Amino acid sequence: MERRRSFRKTVMAERKRFIYLWNEGLSLRSIAERTGSSATTVQRWFAGVSGVVAPWGLGVFEVAVDDQDADVTKSQLPWVVGQARRLRRVSWNVTVVVVSDDAGFLSSFAHWSLKDHLFVWSTRFLVLSRLPLHQLGDLRKTLSVTNSMLLIIPQSSGIGCFVYVEMPYGTVDDGPQLVATWKPEQGLIFTHHLHFFPEKFFKLANRPQLKAAYVEFSSTKKKVVDDPDAPGRKKVIILDPEIRLFEAIAEMMNFTKQEYIRKIRPRSQEVNNFMQEADLSLSLLHATYERARVVDFTFPLIVWYSRMMVHRGLPEVDPWGFLQPLRPLVWMSLLLALLVVIAVMSYAGNLMSLLAVRYIPLPIQTLQDILDNHVTVFAPTGTNVAHSFLDAESGMLRKVGDLKYEGRFKTIYVSEMSTYLDTHVRRGTHVIILIDSRTSVMIAQDFSSTGRCDFYHAREELLPMLASFTLQKNSPLLPAINSRVLRVVESGIYNYWLKLYTPNFTSCLNPPKKVAVRTTLDLNNLWGMFAVLAGGEAVCFLIFCLELVYPRLCQ
Repeated sequence: MERRRSFRKTVMAERKRFIYLWNEGLSLRSIAERTGSSATTVQRWFAGVSGVVAPWGLGVFEVAVDDQDADVTKSQLPWVVGQARRLRRVSWNVTVVVVSDDAGFLSSFAHWSLKDHLFVWSTRFLVLSRLPLHQLGDLRKTLSVTNSMLLIIPQSSGIGCFVYVEMPYGTVDDGPQLVATWKPEQGLIFTHHLHFFPEKFFKLANRPQLKAAYVEFSSTKKKVVDDPDAPGRKKVIILDPEIRLFEAIAEMMNFTKQEYIRKIRPRSQEVNNFMQEADLSLSLLHATYERARVVDFTFPLIVWYSRMMVHRGLPEVDPWGFLQPLRPLVWMSLLLALLVVIAVMSYAGNLMSLLAVRYIPLPIQTLQDILDNHVTVFAPTGTNVAHSFLDAESGMLRKVGDLKYEGRFKTIYVSEMSTYLDTHVRRGTHVIILIDSRTSVMIAQDFSSTGRCDFYHAREELLPMLASFTLQKNSPLLPAINSRVLRVVESGIYNYWLKLYTPNFTSCLNPPKKVAVRTTLDLNNLWGMFAVLAGGEAVCFLIFCLELVYPRLCQ
């Protein structure tokens, strides 16, 4: 009679090993053999655990390609591509394999896969066919812009296959690169330095010319030079630091750029349309929901904040400055050493120097300060900065936006900011709210012309915006450019170029709040001392009166 096996509860170490082997793709029977447990134990344990799913899966879609059902094929293919895209979105490390010997089907699949954005660069695409290369013309465009390989099984050479990789931005005459061959008697033989699913966009092979769009703003620094090959024999050269950065990226990725420059309102739909026409952008644009629907953004190069630019007041006298020489350390010295004469002489010398110090008031530091002080706000017309205040439904942004009903919130064009800075903000009655990259340039330019730091940035940072380059939707160039941009951000070289781009960029970043002057002392300097003296005399007189009255009250 067979002896009944005793029940033993699985320990934590065994359960961890179950999960590890399950993630490795082993079956329940294999897990049982590896761990020394029974298949029933393993099966019961997994049945009682919720949320454990297979680390892999397989989806099979079939489309009829019968000549008599061509209309049915056309209607089925978009549905199949849509279902495959849904499966790709909820999966990880997807490989799409297409097997067909029908040139029409492969051409239609190539069209719908690009139209419905079936592939991203992380998706591997493998095509298996017995058709010759010259019959796959429409499919080659899809292969060139995806992480793909082509397996051709020739019908005339027996058992075997050829593995091809279609390189991007090639001409019609350029054929795919033969990467490897396989035959039963020879095995797999690599014929090229490229391997399976190579990073072919990391460094482009044939140095293509890409169409690059640049949105020209009012703050764009440029110059016009003679060029016999340019339209009108004149060429516009952009001097902004992002152009210098992009030239470095183009050199590392081995491509040239053909620039298209256009002056467009920043918030208009025309910006999105212009970006879609080009392979990539040379100008930095902040990410918005509307733009993200039509283009892809690279890793953010910099974070823009909206800052309040305010006029610095004139130096003023601090009437309580005479209290500053008597620090706790001075009092301790007086109590410990009893050097009254030395302390008095030290106090007198420090007092004379501190009475010559002027303090510059900086009253506007937050949005609440704008509400508390009667100042008018200028914001750029048609930008996200202005609409963030005007469209706000609650909070501090709504309160500042409601100042428009009092005539204290106005929108002006960015090209007029420098004029309003000199005519209104300099008087101390207005402030400008604009992205900090632009306000820093305006403050630096004002310092270059006047030699003074007449304006300052408020302490509060508003409305963070990620500034990035843009590419076409699902562009295969995105991972390669992201890799270069990330290196630039980590090295800090772009911030260094940004400072070199504008003279005196750092001169007014941290201006002094105290200014020492040589001047004669007057009542404005000393009234605080007399106030303390009068207060002390008043207290003494009050105590004296109490001494006279208290004995009589006690009687």
